[in-house]
Amino acid sequence: MPRWIEGTERHPRLGLLSRSQGPLALGVGIVTAIVGTTSPAVLRVTELQLAWAVMGLALVATLVLPWERIARPWALTLVSADLAVVGFVNHAVSPVLGASIVLLAFPVLWLSYSFGRLGVVLALVGSVLVIWLPSLLYGEAPESARDRSELVALTLLLVLVILAVGLQSQRFERAQASVRAEGEAKVEALERQNRLAVMLRTVADEVNVGLVFFDEHGDQILNNRLAVELATLAGYDASTGGARFIWAADGVTPLATEDQPVVRVLDGQDVRDFFYWVGPPGKQRALVANGRPVSGADGEPNGALLVGQDVTELTEAVRMRTESLTSLSHELRTPLTSILGYLDMLDDDTDVAPRVQAQLAVIRRSADHLGRLAEQFLAASAPHLEITDEPVDLSAIVLEAADERRRLGLPDGVELRTAAVPTLQLVGDRARLRELLSIMLDNAVTYTRAGEIFLSVRSDGVDAIVRVTDTGIGIPTDELARVFERFHRAGNVREETIRGSGLGLTIARSIAQAHRGTIEAFATGDPGTTFIVRLPLARRSRSVG
Repeated sequence: MPRWIEGTERHPRLGLLSRSQGPLALGVGIVTAIVGTTSPAVLRVTELQLAWAVMGLALVATLVLPWERIARPWALTLVSADLAVVGFVNHAVSPVLGASIVLLAFPVLWLSYSFGRLGVVLALVGSVLVIWLPSLLYGEAPESARDRSELVALTLLLVLVILAVGLQSQRFERAQASVRAEGEAKVEALERQNRLAVMLRTVADEVNVGLVFFDEHGDQILNNRLAVELATLAGYDASTGGARFIWAADGVTPLATEDQPVVRVLDGQDVRDFFYWVGPPGKQRALVANGRPVSGADGEPNGALLVGQDVTELTEAVRMRTESLTSLSHELRTPLTSILGYLDMLDDDTDVAPRVQAQLAVIRRSADHLGRLAEQFLAASAPHLEITDEPVDLSAIVLEAADERRRLGLPDGVELRTAAVPTLQLVGDRARLRELLSIMLDNAVTYTRAGEIFLSVRSDGVDAIVRVTDTGIGIPTDELARVFERFHRAGNVREETIRGSGLGLTIARSIAQAHRGTIEAFATGDPGTTFIVRLPLARRSRSVG
């Protein structure tokens, strides 16, 4: 875009005056003053007076007309007036001051610089006319070869100057367009970032978690309302990254500064499902924190993210449910003890009819099942799983558990097979290990309608390996990792409305872990499931799971 009017100028008409009419008027004034001093008679020449009249009109037009709102071609009237002024002045004073032709530089430079290619063409035409037209109109052609050479040289020099200025103007225009485009792109990017920041702030304030972003220097660059509330409750100190009122999972033990989530993520550590409490006693809130360091595309540290979820209500609900289960389990024990006691008395009574004995056997199986459920609820609600250490023969326990399962009954069409080494000694809790095997067999029986259940135990020299394989309904592959979670039941089990508490495998895992062992589930057969328990043979000190 030609720059005859700068759209960003505060006073565009004054800017136009300073770039065009002002310098020319000053130049004409200097020439007039010099000529008036040396040759006063020239001041009465009609062309000089006409030049001042045109110059005055151009100055008035420059200051009065709203050129910033007028189409560009109208500006050429000013240029035409300027060329006319230079032509009149040069014709009037050239006999006494040949240097007056230099005034031509003002309009031609303005044309070639401010009006693009059209301006270059008009500058060339205008300069030729100003230099040669008087000679043609008044018959004042140069008489000597020297005068003719001067006019030709002057014309050629002006042409070169005009072309050079025009080329430079184009380069400048392209550079300015590039800078302008780059500036517009940066402004657009900045506006986009501002919109994104507003959206991010809105979303951050609406989510029901405490959210904090840190930059590479550890300064907070974004946090939401809940994060500020929790930080205030915890007595967070931004200078150290630590907090005054922050406690371990038990809600009592103060959490060391280096173990606190903020300090850990700022130290470059990952924080995953970290449970802790914040707040002074009586106002504590339970939180689960997740966070990690953030790296840039070049792998360099770029800050950290920390998310804290308030799980106080959930923790309280779990506590109340656990207390309810514990209370229910204890309440069931008393009547179950009485039922089982009377069943033992009836078993000793020889006068009971065979038909009644069969019915009593059903009652005993139901009572035993109810007793196992009560024990599972108690085990699941206990904060710690206590075990005792004693030498035990795991092979004997496996065979006893299989016999007990057969006594309790198997579904029609289901066979329970066993394979065990003669003896397999290890140190553990006999009652807990028996419970572990009973849970695994109960689980297999519950979900197997036909085929077989295979129970085996062997040793690899380091661990005792117990395997339970069934031909039951199986477990979906994507749920294998979750079957040991408390109260979790696989989707296919829920769909078939098979009854269960969802606690058995959780307790089995606790027992295995208390013995420093592991338990895993695998999808085998079509369908079918295999559970493998590994228990170390070496003696272990008493453990709390």
